[in-house]
Amino acid sequence: MPSVSWTETLTLTDRRELLDQQEPADSFACAAAAGPARRKLLDFAGAGLLIGAVLAIYAPALHAPFIFDDRVSIVENPSIRSAWPLVGTDERPGPLRPPRDVSTAGRPLVNLTLALNYQSGRLDPTGYHAFNVAIHILAALLLWRLVRRTLLLAYFSDRLAGVADPLAFVAALVWAVHPLQTEAVEYVTQRTELLVSLFYLGTLYASLRYWSATAPQAKTGWLAAAIAAAAAGMASKEVMVTAPVVVLLFERTFLRRSFGDALRQSAPLYAGLCATWGLLAALNFGGARSKSAGFHLGVPAHVWWLTQAHVLLLYLKLIVWPWPLVIHYEFPYLHSFAEAWPWIAPVSLLGLATIALLYRRTATGFAWAAALLVLSPTLVVPIITEIAAERRMYLPLASLIPWLLVGSYLTLSRLADRAAPAVSARNAGVVFRCTIAVTLAIAAAGAWLSFQRANIYNDPIALWQDAAIYQPENSRVQNNLGVVLVDAGQPAEAISHYRRALDLSPDYTEAQSNLGVALVHLQQFGEAQPQFERALEINPNYADAHINLAHLLAKSGRLDEAVPHYEAALRLKPSAELHSNLGHILGLLGRNQQARAEFEEAVRLKPDLAEAHLNLGASLAADDPQAAISHYQAALRANPDFVEAYSNLGALLYSLGRHDEAIEQLREALRLRPDYAEAHSNLGIALVSAGKTAEGVEQFEEAIKLKPDVTGYANLAMAYAQAGRSDEAILMADRAAAMAREQGQPAMARKIEDWLKGYRRSQ
Repeated sequence: MPSVSWTETLTLTDRRELLDQQEPADSFACAAAAGPARRKLLDFAGAGLLIGAVLAIYAPALHAPFIFDDRVSIVENPSIRSAWPLVGTDERPGPLRPPRDVSTAGRPLVNLTLALNYQSGRLDPTGYHAFNVAIHILAALLLWRLVRRTLLLAYFSDRLAGVADPLAFVAALVWAVHPLQTEAVEYVTQRTELLVSLFYLGTLYASLRYWSATAPQAKTGWLAAAIAAAAAGMASKEVMVTAPVVVLLFERTFLRRSFGDALRQSAPLYAGLCATWGLLAALNFGGARSKSAGFHLGVPAHVWWLTQAHVLLLYLKLIVWPWPLVIHYEFPYLHSFAEAWPWIAPVSLLGLATIALLYRRTATGFAWAAALLVLSPTLVVPIITEIAAERRMYLPLASLIPWLLVGSYLTLSRLADRAAPAVSARNAGVVFRCTIAVTLAIAAAGAWLSFQRANIYNDPIALWQDAAIYQPENSRVQNNLGVVLVDAGQPAEAISHYRRALDLSPDYTEAQSNLGVALVHLQQFGEAQPQFERALEINPNYADAHINLAHLLAKSGRLDEAVPHYEAALRLKPSAELHSNLGHILGLLGRNQQARAEFEEAVRLKPDLAEAHLNLGASLAADDPQAAISHYQAALRANPDFVEAYSNLGALLYSLGRHDEAIEQLREALRLRPDYAEAHSNLGIALVSAGKTAEGVEQFEEAIKLKPDVTGYANLAMAYAQAGRSDEAILMADRAAAMAREQGQPAMARKIEDWLKGYRRSQ
């Protein structure tokens, strides 16, 4: 944007009052030059158009599934399972205590919004996406207001008085529909970017209102609003650390003669904004997400900075030519100036030009300085999991797009005035209409590209396949494509992508373990185990590999070997589900007291974990049947369709002589799962005991059809005997005894044969 001379002749409020009194110089005059009623009507129309454009782009993708980090930030995040207590404990964290190494660590406000989503819709992605879209709309509306008030400042003299509103509106519209914004909106976990941007813009807007307020009460209110927005931003993402500096640059550029003037005039504002840095420091004390970001992760600082010069130029290219867009970027690191100079040279020139223009207090200098400051945390601090990310441009675009639009309009106006100074008023109208027409055309094209891009999130396989086309050497893309293929029931297709990921990164622990998971899905257990073992060689502290290996060993009947891996996983990644799984294995090993302790811990950590209540109930059934009944009932409250809980509760009630209640529970189990053989057998026993022998026989016969085993034949033999069907009873007993011998159960065979001898004698 060209430099505009400094003037202090009118305050913001003065200019609005003056514009209300003036007649429009041309038909293109903005709402600021119209009456209040018309201005309000145009505001509503503009807001409707902006909201409609955003909804048209993103509404078709509201049901898109969770992707990538959403699994750990949402699906596996224990701190969002309840909205209260807000903080909780390490064992039962609340929404303001997110786990240390998820994307919301150190960002409790974002985690709280995820918890609210979970309370309203559990793991249905629709509500999460709708929230993101709503925040995006609010940010766009706020940007419109912020740019409009900025363009009406005395700094711009009268050059923008009649066009401030439409220019601000189309700038916000282009920003809202720009294809670069799709990742931040569609990738649910990246609401960190959405929320921090909303609060960043809110801090600037409230500060601007604070500067223009004349009434003490209004000034105090806007001061409080600016500080509150800054604090909320600090609780959303670390990039907010730059907000006080950008606010100072804004005031010094557009309102004051120097930094000293700005600090003196707005001392309470800067004291409050800087105080929020303390909140940011407290939230990140202890190294939240230290496994993915920091100078301690093996990437030398100079290597990261050289590489980020390449990344910055990529970002700038994507502003004007947003193709191709990729969900995950990976670049080779640049280790020396000799490698990096083609990118370092233009970036250095850009930086020097920005400093010079900022020193001269130009709007261009502020726009570029603000964008670079917002990007600076990720440009400076290594983030080894993502060298570049489109979403990082979400907020920088809020300064660069208005700069491009307004700067183009002013430059064209100046050129037109020089070409034909006698008709400058007419020139201004033509330039304005052309600027708006071209910008709206750009917005329409951007909206169409954004619509196409947003829709790809409906199909995770297509999303990662698209990334693999443009980033074929990206090991993380190959791994994640494998993950979504396995999730879609295509493990065979996933294997080649996992192997490709390992070719690119031989020590890629996650890909190694995921390859084992795909092999397990293909029933290739012998090949799967070495993959999990190799993953643990690479990283002995990789919890998922311990879990996967433990599951595989348990499935193979090697229960003793599975136990230490479950225990290792619990040390690394404690969860109620793991405690319940370990308890189940310990129970099968006959270590009942230890098993019960694991089930009790699982229930303590997650009171609504139905499987843990079921297992704890089963472990208590013999010693404390009333407590067991309570846990079965708790399991059914947590999961009203839990068939095994109905069946176990029915069997326990039968053992206590409560036959009618037992029959009711078992019938409910069979209503939910008609092919559940054990429930048919249990119901048969209960019916026979209740004197309903014919019905019991029907249940035993159905159980045999579904699962012909020794117990089923023996039960049916005794039911036939009680029904007086002796020949059939003897036939079933003979079959049960023969099957027991074939299966290596001699004691069971002798028991059935003894019953059969006694029965024959009684006939």
